[in-house]
Amino acid sequence: MHALRLAQEMIAHDSVSVRSNAPIAAQMRGWLETLGFEIEQLEMTDGAGQLKVSLVAKRGKGSGGIAYFCHNDVVPVDDWNAAAGGPFSGAVRDGKLYGRGACDMKGSAAAALAAISRIDPQEQAAPIYFVVTSDEEHGMHGAKLVSERSKLFEEIVTGKTVGIIGEPTELHVVSAHKGACHMVVNSHGRSAHSSTAEGLNANWQLIEFLKYVKQVQERTQSDLTLQNDQFYPPTLSLNLVIKNRPAASNITVGHASAQIFMRPMPNVPWEELAREMAQTASALGLEVGSVSSLPPLFTSPERPFVQSALKLTGDQSVGSVSYATDGCWFTRLSDLIVIGPGSIQQAHRPDEWISLEQLEKGVDLFERFFRRFATQYITNLTTPSQEAIPLPSAARSRPPMNVLLTRGSKPAIEYRRGTAQDVQAVNNFLKPFVNQRKLLRRTASELELLVPSGFLALADGQVVGFSAVEIYSRKLAEIQCLAVEPKFQGQGLGSELVRRCVELAQQRGVMEVLAISSSDSFLQKLGFNYSLPDQKRALFCQLRSRDEVYGDDAREEEE
Repeated sequence: MHALRLAQEMIAHDSVSVRSNAPIAAQMRGWLETLGFEIEQLEMTDGAGQLKVSLVAKRGKGSGGIAYFCHNDVVPVDDWNAAAGGPFSGAVRDGKLYGRGACDMKGSAAAALAAISRIDPQEQAAPIYFVVTSDEEHGMHGAKLVSERSKLFEEIVTGKTVGIIGEPTELHVVSAHKGACHMVVNSHGRSAHSSTAEGLNANWQLIEFLKYVKQVQERTQSDLTLQNDQFYPPTLSLNLVIKNRPAASNITVGHASAQIFMRPMPNVPWEELAREMAQTASALGLEVGSVSSLPPLFTSPERPFVQSALKLTGDQSVGSVSYATDGCWFTRLSDLIVIGPGSIQQAHRPDEWISLEQLEKGVDLFERFFRRFATQYITNLTTPSQEAIPLPSAARSRPPMNVLLTRGSKPAIEYRRGTAQDVQAVNNFLKPFVNQRKLLRRTASELELLVPSGFLALADGQVVGFSAVEIYSRKLAEIQCLAVEPKFQGQGLGSELVRRCVELAQQRGVMEVLAISSSDSFLQKLGFNYSLPDQKRALFCQLRSRDEVYGDDAREEEE
């Protein structure tokens, strides 16, 4: 499974909260079943008669392990305005994936699914849970349903499973976010033609209460006991909306409501303040229509899980965010953090996007979390970018990932992983090899997929070597686009690039790595052979010529 393709397929679904999410839920269920999950499906019908579906899935036996939480609904697209394409196009441009939900949070869900696909179920020593909710963007009703009715969620709670909510945090550890408290205070009058004396305007009765609410808002800005400096802004962000019915200027208002919303924070007496406002409204003869609240999320940074998460990411400290997530309904979990690819600044925009680099880094990070808490492998927490998995002999005894190598007076060679920002440079580097028919021509979209799974060799900042590993499944991967600048050939750059690709495939649990090349002896020195140990051989049947596929002017061959 590839994160970009999965994300594009999810973005193609119009799953705006006012509509049913059943189609995208069915697709995600199919992916989870393919990955070996058992599925618990929870359904409800919302107030508009739309079917809403939430999924709670489990792979692996026993309890404990790790749970990933996401939602598949998105905010409206009425103001969509992106040059790259429509809100459900999943267009890729300049290293970014565009579309509603690309950042919040279909990209994250795709990254988590891709990460799980790298892990063989037989490697698991503890379960992996995957939770998909509906209506997160519109009341969090799906999370409420999961919290109250899901048997697997109860298992998550009782099993003390650690959890990650994949909302966008730029892959930094967030251990706290604000909650939500909504109060409706009603005033009743009598509607009539405004030219007569028959009406009674409901707004007049609200005036004293509104003065009081203004004083409360000023208190939240000045009273330090109502603030928490862990957040920005550090206040309850109290907001007020007045609604009249009817709202025509020539009709006396028969019903007025003051809708008050604030964002609770940990260690702030917000519940006392909510009770005070309700009591004041009642004392003024107003009707308190409803008070609903969701607590903030807070997991102590001292928890071992949080400390492990910091080591896995390389963060020095935890963060906090002022938005709320489904975590408001999952506070029975002792170990729950928010972490995911992309920035909240990119979400809900008229041109919502996520960078391909963040998407690929999200896959790598989620894989480290899943391996750390659900497999028998022990993560090397001092170097969170790698897993402590033994390598085959051909890939051992190599320098660290970003080491500089020197050979006499020649320039130092730096090796590093590719990123989305390297696509153009790699394309320029490969062009001469393509023109000489030594490599197969790659489209821009193909390179956008390959480069983040590849390695660059750099001399004085210039690309002098490149190779990528394309992972097709847990069974098979292939070395692709291996090329070294002629004047740097014979210095071990090609061997080093292949070793790093083999190591990456090994880290991701791939069983076999394929390489197609005219340089048999070169690959044999790196551990490749004509057949596998059980005597299986690769045989090819060419159905179409490369000139036919790529055009008469391509005339290139794959190394």
